[in-house]
Amino acid sequence: MSAVWNPGILFDGTLCQIGLDKPDLCVGVIAVLVLWAVERLQERNVNLRDRITAAPLPLQWGVWCLGVLIVVIFGVYGVSRDTFIYMNY
Repeated sequence: MSAVWNPGILFDGTLCQIGLDKPDLCVGVIAVLVLWAVERLQERNVNLRDRITAAPLPLQWGVWCLGVLIVVIFGVYGVSRDTFIYMNY
């Protein structure tokens, strides 16, 4: 581990050498951006859960099913992508 500030490793492929491939990096960046956006909404006192429950029922179901689908799709682990990450629990 290095204590030198070098943001260039995010773009030069160094992270791919430690087992993080580009699709995993993209998923991680998107997840951080989504969490950041939700945090910004919460700072502005926007309650997403209340907004979802106030929406029409088909839209509510769509949002909750999308959340489950995201966990199922991105809940894989490893290079071969043949093992569901939550099978160990």
